[in-house]
Amino acid sequence: MPTSVSVHPRRVLRRVARLTLLSTVGAVALTAMPVTGSAAPSPRPVSPSVARVTLDDARTAGQDILEVDRGAPLVAVTWSAVSAPPAESPVHVRVRSGKSGWGPWLETSVAAVTDPASTKDQRIGTEPVWVGANPTAVQVRLPRGLAAKGGAARGRVELIDPGSSAADTPGTSLTGARAVASRPTIVSRRGWGADESLRTCGPSYGSTLRAVFVHHTAGSNSYTASQSASIVRGIYAYHTKSLGWCDIGYNVLVDKFGQAFEGRSGGLDRPVTGAHALGFNTDTWGVSVLGNYETAVPTSATMSTLAKVIAWRSSTFYTSPSGTTTLTSGDSGSRYPKGTRVTLPFISGHRDTNKTSCPGANLYSRLPALRTSVAQLAGFGDSSVYRSWVARGGAQALGAVTAGERPTPFGARTRFTGGTSLWSTSTGVHSMGSRLTAFYESSQGETTWGAPVRDERSISGGTRADYAGGVSAIWSDVNGRANSLRGAFRTYWDAAGGPTSPRGMPAGEMWQPTPDGWVQTFQNGQVHYSPETGAWSVQGSFYPKLWQVGGPAKLGYPTAEQSAVAGGLWQPLQAGGLWSHPQTGTHATIGAIHTQYMRLGGARSSLGFPINDEHVGRAGIEQDFQHGTLRRDRTVVDIHTGRS
Repeated sequence: MPTSVSVHPRRVLRRVARLTLLSTVGAVALTAMPVTGSAAPSPRPVSPSVARVTLDDARTAGQDILEVDRGAPLVAVTWSAVSAPPAESPVHVRVRSGKSGWGPWLETSVAAVTDPASTKDQRIGTEPVWVGANPTAVQVRLPRGLAAKGGAARGRVELIDPGSSAADTPGTSLTGARAVASRPTIVSRRGWGADESLRTCGPSYGSTLRAVFVHHTAGSNSYTASQSASIVRGIYAYHTKSLGWCDIGYNVLVDKFGQAFEGRSGGLDRPVTGAHALGFNTDTWGVSVLGNYETAVPTSATMSTLAKVIAWRSSTFYTSPSGTTTLTSGDSGSRYPKGTRVTLPFISGHRDTNKTSCPGANLYSRLPALRTSVAQLAGFGDSSVYRSWVARGGAQALGAVTAGERPTPFGARTRFTGGTSLWSTSTGVHSMGSRLTAFYESSQGETTWGAPVRDERSISGGTRADYAGGVSAIWSDVNGRANSLRGAFRTYWDAAGGPTSPRGMPAGEMWQPTPDGWVQTFQNGQVHYSPETGAWSVQGSFYPKLWQVGGPAKLGYPTAEQSAVAGGLWQPLQAGGLWSHPQTGTHATIGAIHTQYMRLGGARSSLGFPINDEHVGRAGIEQDFQHGTLRRDRTVVDIHTGRS
């Protein structure tokens, strides 16, 4: 006679708020520290417009003078590479605004500089000239006789409107001192309204910092503090839209009011390769001052910010700014044939390596005083990271600095060319290799995992680093990647033997298939966790079967490890079980059928092991076993000792 029972639906699992559970598994929240300053208020991308008029289409307005009946705040002249005048050829620009007539001639010159990172066709052009707002016409005066000799062929006037932003306001003052020289406030790319869609390349990096080159942008010195961000946007548009570069060429730009702006993308603490000194871009930093310092004298605010910016940069790379450096020319278009080794002051002018008058006579003459000011401001001897680097063997053991010392929420960090990073914490300075450093930083580990608590160490098949927030990062040589372990997952893995355990290395990050539990995949199966059940593994054939029949959302989480029973294996779950036998394969029992099956004794009962999963039969939902069938409708479960 069949046995009838009431259906026992799956028990509703306890829902735990995500914040509570993250605390349970060991995540930690720390306050983030800004890396770059930004202009106020509400910075937003601004896409400058560029209009072009070919010189052949311009009207002749006098000997060697060509006129265009339109204007823009920033003006330059470009040529195709085969038709460009020689480098340093003088070009003069003037504009007419409203009824005020023509303004004074402003001198610029042809700059034979290209962007080594660009894959586009590039043009040769003058330095752009800031002519102010609302010009209605532009005149260009070419070098004497150049227009008559065909110099206008394939040349064009670039009319650049940088647009406006609510963030076009003066920047703020300097930040406080740290173990290395104080970091000046530098308006970020976002802060000055960089339209990142204009950038056509990712950053290129050198290895370290070997020299700083000082430039000027040429053009007008008649601009206001609130126009500086516009000028930077205009230079960015000129470099990318007109010259065919992939980004703005300078690493940092400084105005006459002492404001500093982030230039080329890639990180101010990294050795980003710019396009500022032909043949000498690698491992150098280009700082350019807005204005023409062949005619004007740099302001004290400019010189002060230049000194502070360069002192900060050299200090974070543990480099003395007072000495000399030896660089190798990478382009014969510079002052030196390609391959020539050149010894220069650490702080040099653009003219020291290229055929140019940049940074202008009045700024170039101030470089000796600038070097003295930088040396007075620079300093890194009190840095705990620097002292640890020296104690560990310095450049010979770890390499030179390749990502300058910067603050973290718990101390400071510096990366070295040998691949090691050193992290200053309250418990000392700890090291991490390049792979786990990259993983840690990309995971916002500084603010979510906390400080490293010991040096990275080798484990079987990889490396491991541990953090104050109860998180570990594991690099697996087998998987060729890093993953994190935290809280219950880390405790379980460590107790099982870590990399030598049956689970092997982590093969993914923990994830949440239901609101009340987490899962993490390893080389050989998974570990499942909920606050109600704890952490248990699902392995072997049970691992794919569980997901085939609906995963934790249907069967809940394991309540124990798999174990032997009646010549096979089984594993209990909150709302069912997994069963495996050599003769029957692997199957799941769920809900009411599982409850009745367990009341009868499970695999030890007369039914034996399941031979299939729950399915729709002729009389309702049923499941077949070695020696019988369990069948249910909406209210009862029936047992049939024989299958029909």
